[in-house]
Amino acid sequence: MLLCLLFSITWIVKDKCKLTDRVFCSSKLFSNRHFQTLLPYILPKPEVTFEREYLQMHDKGVVALDWVTSCQERVKRRAPILLVIPPVTEGAAYVSNICFSGTERGFRVVVFNRRGEGGSYLTTPKLQSFCDPSDLTQAIEYVTLKVVGCPLAAVAYGTGCGMLMSYIGTSGSSSKLVARVCISPSYEAPSKSNCPIYDTILLLKLKCLVLRHMKALSSVLDISKVMSTWMLPEFSSSLYCPLYGCPSPSQLADAVKPVLGANSADVPLLCINGLDDPVCASAFLPYHTFQSRTNSLLVVTNKGGHCGFYHQLPPKSWSDSLSLDYILAVEEFNSRASRLPKQARIPFRATSAPGCLNMYCSTGDLRDRKVRSKESNLNTIHEKENVMESFPPKVYFE
Repeated sequence: MLLCLLFSITWIVKDKCKLTDRVFCSSKLFSNRHFQTLLPYILPKPEVTFEREYLQMHDKGVVALDWVTSCQERVKRRAPILLVIPPVTEGAAYVSNICFSGTERGFRVVVFNRRGEGGSYLTTPKLQSFCDPSDLTQAIEYVTLKVVGCPLAAVAYGTGCGMLMSYIGTSGSSSKLVARVCISPSYEAPSKSNCPIYDTILLLKLKCLVLRHMKALSSVLDISKVMSTWMLPEFSSSLYCPLYGCPSPSQLADAVKPVLGANSADVPLLCINGLDDPVCASAFLPYHTFQSRTNSLLVVTNKGGHCGFYHQLPPKSWSDSLSLDYILAVEEFNSRASRLPKQARIPFRATSAPGCLNMYCSTGDLRDRKVRSKESNLNTIHEKENVMESFPPKVYFE
């Protein structure tokens, strides 16, 4: 039954990730949301060696794939592949922590660099918008052909999450991914952050990117107009409208907005957000979207900043560890299912149905809550009468 399927993967993920006991508690030194956001830039990076591979797209554009070559003695021949997508304008150095941790956990890790980003070349007059999945789709097809028979999972950070969400939304059940993780996604195309300083920082980074590739972009862009704009929405319009051939910003919005189609729930999804995120407003977290989608899990912490989530001393990434545990738990579920007789197998990718088990757990300061279910109408009964005052709960299992 579908109920058994959802119950099985729920409990495998719950047991492997230890979510009911897994509390994110940042040190007082790192409790500030801005400090958490800056830690990925200022902390020492682990020693990771990359081998760059350039991949030509259908329109003659080029993206760069950075394969981790250090610590390869830990990687098995049929090891799962971890595709890491850094934020816009960032490269492999920003995500070196999860690259190092993933290799130690037995993954074969590769970093996806957008056109002209991460120190790569720009061979065509086009930069990728925040959520355009076309290049990522071709890169994933190439990786699956290069390493045949190995499961492929993806982890995206910040503004890189829109591309991953759009890829699943457009590909649906034909996706090559077995699992996906989004750390600090915004769920909408970047327009305005909670703190104007982060808009300015992103704007400056994008302008540096335009200046670096000015020669390739000058044939389609009005460089002076782009460089004179200091508001992020107007800058995005002046930059991406000519590149995508959109006559108006409204048409551009359809090209840069994350695509969350009905089939996007086919691939298991973990999203990690902090309520104190200075970039993505917590008021717009789509709690009810996760509540209605199968195979989707939302983890919300009180602290963590934007793509931070550092705890302990010396600082370690709590979100990176949870992401790897989640992917390994899903891979274990798939491995167990593949060993079942064909007549006993239940397709992993399934849609929601009446009577599915929704399990609510907590991460952070909330106490554990009891969950009971009935056969026809599953209801959650909590220990405290005022539990609805703290709705929505911190973690959604589906």
